[in-house]
Amino acid sequence: MMVKEFRDVAFSMMKAMFLSPLRQILGIT
Repeated sequence: MMVKEFRDVAFSMMKAMFLSPLRQILGIT
C-alpha cells in the first residue's frame, strides 16, 4: 500500500514537472 501511494505521488510530481514547461512552450508558440 505504501509503495503504491509513493508511486502515485512520484508520478504526479513528474507529470507536473514535465507538463508545466510543455504547457508554457505550447502557450508561447
